[in-house]
Amino acid sequence: MHTKNFSALFPALLCVYLCHAQNLTPTVTLIAPANGTIFQQGQTIGLTANANDPDGTIDKVEFYQDGQLIGEASDAPFDYQLGFTPPGVYSFTAKAFDNKGASKVSTAISVTVNAQPFAFLSTPTNNSIFQGTANLILLARVGDTDDRITKVAFLQNGIVVGEDSIAPYSLSLSNLTPGPYFFAVQAFDSRGGSGISTPAAVLVNAVPVVQVGGPQNGNTYPLFSTLNFEVSATDPDGSIKKVEFYLNNAKVGEDSIAPYEYEYAGNTYGNYSFFARATDDLGGIAASSPLNFVINAPPIVAIASPSTGAKYTPGSVLTLQVSTSDADGVVSRVEFWQNGEKLGEDNDSPFTFIINNLSSGGYIYAAKAFDNFGASSTSSPVAVIVNAPPNLLFQNPTKDTTILQSRPLTVKLDANDPDGEIIKVELYLNDVKVGEDGQPPYAITLNNLPLGVHKLKAKTWDDIDEPKESKVINLTVSTMTSTRDIAYRELQFFPNPVREKLYLMGLNEATRIRIYDAVGRMVQESTTRSELDVQALGVGRYWLITQDGQRASFVKL
Repeated sequence: MHTKNFSALFPALLCVYLCHAQNLTPTVTLIAPANGTIFQQGQTIGLTANANDPDGTIDKVEFYQDGQLIGEASDAPFDYQLGFTPPGVYSFTAKAFDNKGASKVSTAISVTVNAQPFAFLSTPTNNSIFQGTANLILLARVGDTDDRITKVAFLQNGIVVGEDSIAPYSLSLSNLTPGPYFFAVQAFDSRGGSGISTPAAVLVNAVPVVQVGGPQNGNTYPLFSTLNFEVSATDPDGSIKKVEFYLNNAKVGEDSIAPYEYEYAGNTYGNYSFFARATDDLGGIAASSPLNFVINAPPIVAIASPSTGAKYTPGSVLTLQVSTSDADGVVSRVEFWQNGEKLGEDNDSPFTFIINNLSSGGYIYAAKAFDNFGASSTSSPVAVIVNAPPNLLFQNPTKDTTILQSRPLTVKLDANDPDGEIIKVELYLNDVKVGEDGQPPYAITLNNLPLGVHKLKAKTWDDIDEPKESKVINLTVSTMTSTRDIAYRELQFFPNPVREKLYLMGLNEATRIRIYDAVGRMVQESTTRSELDVQALGVGRYWLITQDGQRASFVKL
């Protein structure tokens, strides 16, 4: 009975022994990531394993990187998150353990961790300021330690505005409106990696707006004109720091407080160009359009003929002649003026004007010259007198006369002026003034005249001081008691002129002969009928008078 019972228990005991000795190993597979997956540097690598045990349970799963245990998981799903992993190619495996200690290693997978490209914005630099409507060139500096760069994108305020796939990597931007900008570059490699630069802050500054007012562009101004330039300068996004003024490209002044003004004294003739240049608070500079103008020197004009004080008679012809010059141009015409009224003009050099048939009176002439810019100047005036000379005649005596020395002579003169009045009349004896009269009738009495032959003449002046001389009358002063007894005969003699002796003709007897000099003084007296010795007389003209009234004149050499 006991043997039979043992035989019945044996299969069961054998099964327990054999079944325990044949424990099945678990199965394990890395299902993530897939073999050949590429991760970018900095990404977390999540490892996930699928593990099963056909005759028990999974106790844990270990994860290996290049044969080194890096972590484990004891609960399904079996996964492990790998932190920072340097760039490179890695082999990962999973090892599953069941509840009976059996284990299994999965097939290895290969994973690549890709190094990210680096990127820098070389140009422009951070905090750069550009003026006006800017044209920028963005220049990138990029690289990759384990791959090649496939392209570079350029970002403006976070938006891609262009890209370049060929080194050197650059992008040109034009007509940027004023304002702030942030520029960056992003480099891409062939494995999908990318690196972006630190953004660079850039300011595009609106330059000032400048306009020049005051004088008109293209105008011509006279020499010594004062020109006031008024400059309008504003800044759309800031303030004006200063305004500089330039004349013919040379700085002549500046102003830092509005209104911006510059005064120019045009004391030098020539062509000029004026502009203003404004600077704002961010260094933006803008210049106005040039304002061009001319400072013109006026012409110079003078009356060359007649000269002031010139005198003409009525009916004369007067030719006005001028001399002209112009320092920076030409004289285009000359106007001629008489007593404030225009007579006419001449457009061709030499500039002249003819006045016919002058009437009596006083005239003031001037000339006004114009140059090719229209500037003018007037000459100094020239005063001219047109005057008819006075008339003067002897009324008494009217011709050559002999008077007794003992008797006074009243000389009467007729003096008148056709276009004015007589101021005075003067009487001359032998060119020596012996009297004058200022009121008509003009009469002058001569007393105690010396013996001899005298020259009598008169001179008068009109109201413009024009003189007139009368003809000369010969006056003989004699001692004869009666002029009715004088026989006026011409005494005959020779030679004349004489040096030593005069030889007389026609005298029947010895006769007293007196010799008078030119002023009526008796200088010699002798009695003769044939010759006179005159060696002692000085050089000059003399008169001979005989006692019976014969007379003649001679010249002593």
